[in-house]
Parts: sequence; structure tokens; C-alpha cells
Amino acid sequence: MALTRTVRRWLAALGIAALVTAAGTAPAGAAAAGDDLALYANNAVLTPGGTLRTISVYPLTDRPLPSSTLTVDRGEVDAFALVEPPPGTRSCTESGAVIRCTVQGGADSALLHLSVSARDGATAGQEGRLTLTLSTPDAGTATARPTITVGEGVALVAAAELPLSGRPGARLPAPLAVTNRGATPARGAVLLVQGPYPLLPDRRYQNCQYAERPVPDLGATVFACFFPDAVLEPGATARPDDSFALRFRRDAWAPDDLRGNAFWFTPADWREFLSIARLGDRLGPWGTQGTLRLTTTAGLASAPPQTDVDPYDNGTALFLHVTGDQRADLAADGATVTGVVGATVPLTVGWTNNGPAATTVDGSQQLWTLARVRVPEGAVAVSAPRSCQDVRQIRDDDPGPEIPEYGWGVPGAREYECHATENVPPGGQLRLRFELRITRAASTGRIELRHYRGDERRPDLNPANDSAIIRVAPPASGGAGGGGTLPITGDRTALTAGLGALLLVAGAAGYLLARRRHTRFVA
Repeated sequence: MALTRTVRRWLAALGIAALVTAAGTAPAGAAAAGDDLALYANNAVLTPGGTLRTISVYPLTDRPLPSSTLTVDRGEVDAFALVEPPPGTRSCTESGAVIRCTVQGGADSALLHLSVSARDGATAGQEGRLTLTLSTPDAGTATARPTITVGEGVALVAAAELPLSGRPGARLPAPLAVTNRGATPARGAVLLVQGPYPLLPDRRYQNCQYAERPVPDLGATVFACFFPDAVLEPGATARPDDSFALRFRRDAWAPDDLRGNAFWFTPADWREFLSIARLGDRLGPWGTQGTLRLTTTAGLASAPPQTDVDPYDNGTALFLHVTGDQRADLAADGATVTGVVGATVPLTVGWTNNGPAATTVDGSQQLWTLARVRVPEGAVAVSAPRSCQDVRQIRDDDPGPEIPEYGWGVPGAREYECHATENVPPGGQLRLRFELRITRAASTGRIELRHYRGDERRPDLNPANDSAIIRVAPPASGGAGGGGTLPITGDRTALTAGLGALLLVAGAAGYLLARRRHTRFVA
């Protein structure tokens, strides 16, 4: 079963997989120190004799940290939890309940991974907090207080795979299920479903939360359903009621094969997952279309929190097959910039999806697109998108010291190859933003789209509009000039059919901007 990176990150905190960093909002476990520095650490739920957990400590800052001191006060949890620095580390010392470590790193690298396990004699319901204090030589201090809880162990198991198939727009009944393979009744459950852009929930229930925009490392479609009163007895299996289904978008590329996942959590493990995935205290707003129910017995009034002793078998891989024949026409968008010699002007080029299918980065049978951008001879690129690579780096394994490694986003190239990782619905545009310094009064360049399936180049629905001119022109009245127009090319008759999809993905703009500062998707 292929798990997304955010699910793997949660499993990593159980000591099972390697931790991968994600972008996101800081959860309750993060505390600020002014505007420049904050500290993040995830919570952990333990069970006696259960899986080892990991608490990972990150600085929330935009700049690298110099050598600093991280103090871990475990006094509040020492009676029931064993908290240890990484084995074999020489940068940490221990004195009583306090660990002191010399650390350094940045926003995308952990300062420290602490191993956490329940002590012999720990009992379900015990809870306390670590106190983490980061002291830096030039940015002050920051603190975080992650919670460690001892839970009751249960054993939930889900089917490893579920194939789903249908045409664009089809409703997909999804008989997901979870079984209690342990000896303890499981009280409450949370079902997380995540998938690519073409997948949607068929209904939005009152007891489910729906992400309003793509979630980093989870996907374009993410929702979670909550069953706090469900009780799953040992050996029993629970399923959502027959109203539960998924759906393919009407603009889905077809035929195509994609992947999604469904994952079952105990309520305590879900709270821990939110902490590790940095999703705040909830995934998104609640639905309004009735209540989704599980076929289980009534709930219990109160009990200790529960954690899964082997959460790696809680997931179901969704194999999604879109049938039919629906593809897309991508039209290259050139531009004209004006300015006097010596001026620096913005240039925006890219392409428009004329539909009828959306283009996404998830499917195995649809085309993926590169844009070759040739800078006009009378201009020099002084900045380029991070998604664009100097073509010389592609053609030559050793291009020389003038090109940084891989050549992504470097200025000065005459030709760039630009990659796209965004979903673009019908009517949507992918925009690449450059800055040019004009060196000659008038000249031209070109943007050319190249489409591939795997390593084989393939045409889209209309190859005739796959290239466009980039012009540098002097200002009409001799002014300073500047700016760039982006002509919209190609057949626009498919726009009306795509408006619904446009509205659904418009909220993704903030996420896409955060992921690519110089590549802008416009719906």
C-alpha cells in the first residue's frame, strides 16, 4: 500500500518510517518567541508494550539557526514515559529529568528527534507535557510544550486495497471497512480519505470535515469523518452506511489511473496525526448533508484514550480508474513587454487549458507538459521561476562553474525548461513569471509546449497552438515602459463547462503560491 508523505510522517512518529518535513500552520504544540522564531514539537500517544513514538522538534523560522541549546524538561512525564535523545548522539547530556543538546538547523530540518515509550507500570489515562526551550545566540528563546498521553491499546485493521472505476462524473460506491483484531473494544473512530484532483466526495456529511484547499503531501481532495460514539467489539467489522460514495469530477482526464488512500484512526491517534501533520486543530469546515453512520453498537460514556498498537495496517489503497475518452488542449500564451534599453520589466508567459479535461499531476495515463522558454535576444533574464531549469544543465552533465547545481531558477540563461506541478482545470492558466533587463530596442523569443506520456512525446488535442511569440518592444512614447501582456489563445468554448471546477480549485491558489513563489496559477 502506497501511503502519502503526511501519513508516513505520522507513522514515523511511531518509530516506523522516516520523518519528512511538511509546510503548514503551527499547531498548539508550537509557541512563539517574537516575530522571528517559534518552536514546534508534535504530541505523542503511548501504550504499554506498544510501538515506540518519536517527538520531532523543529524551529519555525525563515533563516538557518546557528549553534544553539535545546533543553528538554521531562519532569512532568518522567513517572510514566521514557524520553530519550537519539541513541549514540554526542551533542546531548542528561542530568536528572533534564536533557541539554547542542543543535542547529533551519525551518526545513529537525533540531532533534526524541524517542518516547511507556514505562513499565504506566496506566491508560496518564498525561503530562514536556517543556522544550530553544536558546539561540541572536534570536532569543522559544518554547514548546508537547503533550504525552498513555492510551489503551487496540488493534484496528483495514483491507489493503479497494479498486474503483467509472467515467468522468461517475458516482463510486466505496465499501470501506475496518476490523478490530484485538481483545479490547475500540471506542470511536476517524476515517481519513485523501486523493488526487479528479476525486471528490459524493456527499458532504455533518460529521465530516472537508479541506477547503489542497493539503500539502495529502492531496487535492482530503476529508475526515468522525464516529465518536461507535464501539467496535473484538472481531467485529464496521462500515460506513450505504449512502457513502466518492465521485470523479466531470473534467477528469480519461482514460487514466490514479491513487488515493483511506486511513482509520482512533480519536487519540487522530489528534496526534493533526499535531504531526501541522494541520491545526481541525481539517476544515463541517458538511451539511445529513449524518454518515457506522454499522456498530452504541457508544460508551467515558474511557481512557486509545491508541493503535500497529497503525501500519489501518490503511486502504484506493486504485482509481477513469474510463472513457476525454483529454485536453493546452494553448501556449506568449507576451509582449515594452521598455527602454536598460530597463528591467516583468514577463509573464505560460499556457491556458482549453479543456475539456483538467490536467493534473496525479494520473499515469494523461500527458504531462514542459514549457521551453527562449528569452528574446534583446533581453537578459535577471530572475526566473524556481520551476524553470537552464537548458544547458540538461544538455551537459558538466556545464561549468557559471551554472549552479541543476540550474533551477538561475538568472542569465538563454533558454529555460519549465516544469508544472499544479492541477489546471478547463479555463485555468499556468503562469511563469520572469524579469527581463532590456539590452536592445526590439527582439523576439518563443514559448513552446512539449507534452509527454512517460518518456514518449505525444500531441495534445490541438498541436497548432503549442507555441507563441515573446516580444520585446520599445515604448510607444519613449517612456520608461514595463509590464507584459499575456494574450489568451486557443478555443475558449470549453470554459463554461469548466466553471464549476474552477470554483472548486480557486481556493488552492494560496497553497500553490506558497509552494512556488514565482509560478502562479490563475483560475
